[in-house]
Amino acid sequence: MKERLVIINNEKCLIKNSSIYCQNLELKSLPEGLNSHFDINLILRKSNVSAIHKIDINNIDLSNNILGFIINLLKEFKNKKTKYLIISITPYTFIAYLFLIFSRKKIFLYLRSDGLDEWKLIFNSYFALIYRFMLFLMIKKSTVISVNKKILIDKNYKLVLPSQLTQEWFKEISKPNFDEIKLLYVGRINVVKGIFSLLDLYRKMNLDKKHSLSIVGPGKKIIEINKNIKVLETVSKPKDLMKIYDYHNITILPSFTEGHPQVLLESLARMRPIIIFREIDFIKKDYYGVFVADRKTNSLEERIKYICNNYDEIAESMKKNILPTKENFLDKMIKILAS
Repeated sequence: MKERLVIINNEKCLIKNSSIYCQNLELKSLPEGLNSHFDINLILRKSNVSAIHKIDINNIDLSNNILGFIINLLKEFKNKKTKYLIISITPYTFIAYLFLIFSRKKIFLYLRSDGLDEWKLIFNSYFALIYRFMLFLMIKKSTVISVNKKILIDKNYKLVLPSQLTQEWFKEISKPNFDEIKLLYVGRINVVKGIFSLLDLYRKMNLDKKHSLSIVGPGKKIIEINKNIKVLETVSKPKDLMKIYDYHNITILPSFTEGHPQVLLESLARMRPIIIFREIDFIKKDYYGVFVADRKTNSLEERIKYICNNYDEIAESMKKNILPTKENFLDKMIKILAS
């Protein structure tokens, strides 16, 4: 008989045609990937958000508020051997954690990004102190799983490298044409992801070729579009996303904070160089084809022009990249959760 694993997250999900959809692809792929080894139940939130990833899991409990969220959690307490995986630190998951430790449950805490930096950007330093307090308590009684070494310095944790890459990502790769500069942003449309900062820089750039910027991702479409700035429909199928990468020639990841971004891996898998900014230069690691720019127009222009003029040389170096795969990631998570 499979072990029971309850996954708890603050994700807001949409009910459509008797199915449940989420915004974050990992909230779909991780439970589905673990489902072959564990009896999975998801505890999430209900909302009317725009979501495109259908979660193919039988047991999903949604709630409209914190009371319903806790009631769904307490239903699981009848099975004493159940394990609990909390994904990310939020007020909802923190309250769930308090119930779990008082009931002496086996808890895993999965940190996918640097929540402290995100709280500073979204709220202010006062709220960042609240996050720091929740983090301090939640790592006390949990087996912590982290996506990079920066999130928890001098703390014990299990390191994983999340990935959505399957073998399909490495097949039928086309060489980009640089007659026109086609820039691509893939990610949520919000302040933390740096898309508005990127738009400010892009509108000031003076490139010597025809150019455009395409934006793909969920969020409020509060972007002033024109002939050079396009907002594309978010896609759920990997093949459709691969086609989007293939159509463009340079990806830009303008986030102010990141953990282990899938965009970087996807872009490199499709042999598209990617530009990041100084705030997240640690994610470059030893990967070839990743270029760091200052958050200034002239610096971004220089990186774009360099890539356009030196793609063949860059492509040769990118062949050396050893990228983590979805299979590797799931194997590591299963071993940790089975311990």
